[in-house]
Amino acid sequence: ALGCFRRKELAIGASQWVATEGQFLRLPGGVAKSWLQQRHETTETNVAATRTKLKVKTQDLLREHPDATSLHPGVCQLLLQEQRVSGAPQRREEEERQERETGKEVLAKQRAAAEERQAKRKTNTLDYSRFDHIASSDSEDNDG
Repeated sequence: ALGCFRRKELAIGASQWVATEGQFLRLPGGVAKSWLQQRHETTETNVAATRTKLKVKTQDLLREHPDATSLHPGVCQLLLQEQRVSGAPQRREEEERQERETGKEVLAKQRAAAEERQAKRKTNTLDYSRFDHIASSDSEDNDG
């Protein structure tokens, strides 16, 4: 869209429709152009910052593992994972035990809720007895 302004395909004086973040906005041409330029500059800044961070991390990885480029992707992913400290396995076992216990509690609650729903279904069947007092309409009895 910014290229259209640069190539003068759009008049700066005319209002322009801009789609952004799930919304359509109608902005004056000058405002739309400046807004697009600002977004473009912000994006370029973010790309440059991310690119430098990635380069630093890549250099750190290659310093630690010079042959990382020839490794299998699964091995690279394993190397990039956070390394755990010596006490971490004990903590991990404790966390897993707690997860199992809470999982059992959640399953028990789900089973109880399912049984309760099933009981309600048995007692709350469709009951048409409330319609017994309604008489049939006269239109059915009339022959004509």
